[in-house]
Amino acid sequence: MAQEIVKVMGKPPKKIFVEMTRSEGEKGKRTVSRKDSLMELYKYCEKEAGELFERLNGIDNERLRQDKLYLYFTQFGKCMYTGEKIPFDSLFDNNIYDIDHIYPRSKIKDDSLTNRVLVKKEVNTGKDNVYPLSGDIRRKMYPHWKLLLDKGLINKEKFKRLTRVEPLSDSELADFISRQLVETSQSTKAVAQILEQFYPKSETDIVYVKARNVSEFRHHFDMLKCREVNDLHHAKDAYLNIVVGNVYDELYTRNKANFINGLQTKKYSLNAMFGFNVKRAWIADNNESLNIVKKTMNKNNIICTRYSSCQHGSLFKLNPLKKGSGQVSLKKSGPLSDIEKYGGYDRPISTYFTLVKHTGKKGKECLSMQPINLYQLKEFEKSPIEFLENELHLKNPQIIIKKVKYNTCVEIDGFRMYISSKSGNNIFYKPAMQLVLGYKQEKYIRNISKYINKYSYRPINESDHITEEENIQLFDLLLNKMTNTIFKVKFNSIGTKIKNNRNLFVNIPIEKQCYVIMQILNILHTNVMQGDLTDIGLSKKSGTVTIKRLFVD
Repeated sequence: MAQEIVKVMGKPPKKIFVEMTRSEGEKGKRTVSRKDSLMELYKYCEKEAGELFERLNGIDNERLRQDKLYLYFTQFGKCMYTGEKIPFDSLFDNNIYDIDHIYPRSKIKDDSLTNRVLVKKEVNTGKDNVYPLSGDIRRKMYPHWKLLLDKGLINKEKFKRLTRVEPLSDSELADFISRQLVETSQSTKAVAQILEQFYPKSETDIVYVKARNVSEFRHHFDMLKCREVNDLHHAKDAYLNIVVGNVYDELYTRNKANFINGLQTKKYSLNAMFGFNVKRAWIADNNESLNIVKKTMNKNNIICTRYSSCQHGSLFKLNPLKKGSGQVSLKKSGPLSDIEKYGGYDRPISTYFTLVKHTGKKGKECLSMQPINLYQLKEFEKSPIEFLENELHLKNPQIIIKKVKYNTCVEIDGFRMYISSKSGNNIFYKPAMQLVLGYKQEKYIRNISKYINKYSYRPINESDHITEEENIQLFDLLLNKMTNTIFKVKFNSIGTKIKNNRNLFVNIPIEKQCYVIMQILNILHTNVMQGDLTDIGLSKKSGTVTIKRLFVD
């Protein structure tokens, strides 16, 4: 692909933007859950914890994924700047309590728990972007911070940031900017090294882009990302990485001294990166660049492709089945070739398919997509026609396309699909048609997804922004897509069944309505996914896109 870009452009690209995943420690599965970690620490400070220990014991780990709640327990339920007790019932009122960044986000992008504390909103507002913390706060809170440190509830670095007296120096800011360029996973670095081999440094710059910076840009300018609807977000993410990465690169990566001077003189702020004109990257006047980005992000005419390939690996499932079972005989010839007597191997792996025109059982000419199994590959490639006649028993075979790989895009009755897998005489497909919905619907689906993934342990409340009325509207819209658009070619049958059970959907609890909607989206997504529609009286494995027979009339 790298060589193809040069061929198309006629020259190497000036910049290549590489998205940097979060570094180790920021992302990934915790070896110890937050709840287990806190419970272990609280065992050694029951006296200081008081009733908090009992409250913590009654909260499951899923809820502790909420940073506000986790910080509440690591701070012994007190404001980190005043020491006042935080009433648990008011904890999630954003008008009363805030999460503050110790190192101001205007200067350093550090969203780790080490750099965040739970505080009263009015105190945080008064603090503004000043660092270090005021002497009054440090003197008053030092004993509490030291207690938290001694009990292992905060680490040494957090304690150091809270108690520090000196402001951040220019060298520290420069060091932080430098770290932004190297704090990334090993796989990302490997990709960058490969690119450097293709493109000389004298002609092409490899620019690293922090994934969280792109995420913040999306959030700040209300640009939706809804994975549940389609795959177009991958292309839009790539585009935003270039936009955001170029601004950061031009503004301060190339000239750290100028940017640091801008921070000190309050000319620049990391919280308002896109409020400034940046030469060769961003025009803030009259939202010129922002309008271009929004217009581009609203486009859905994105070309999506999948990498097609041949299957390799095991020839079939290695453990033979008992007599009378199996699809592949133990031996090609001799007594062991009789599956009825000796059994055989199951699930032969096909490396690719071949499209053949031949005479059907009733003398009608037809097409069929025939799988070529790995264990028969050499035999087929040596003499294809002979193989089709003798092994597959096809009459008058004529090869139309000799090699049709997995993930090849095929079109049947105007509906495009990718070949995914085969089982017996069935071929399974991934839809290649991307579902497109409006901004309002995508935003609402994101609300549903957020609830299901984070808060499904509790009933839906007003803060989730989910209603029965909007659920029914979205349900009807998705049914219309399945039965009255191009999707009806493959989804009309399941769509009609769902439509017939609409009354069941209307009458189930709102939480189950949300689950059903997400299952319908699974069915329509461009993957081999099934939907569990048992809540509305249908199958647990609804909606798989298959062709029941290998023959296409």
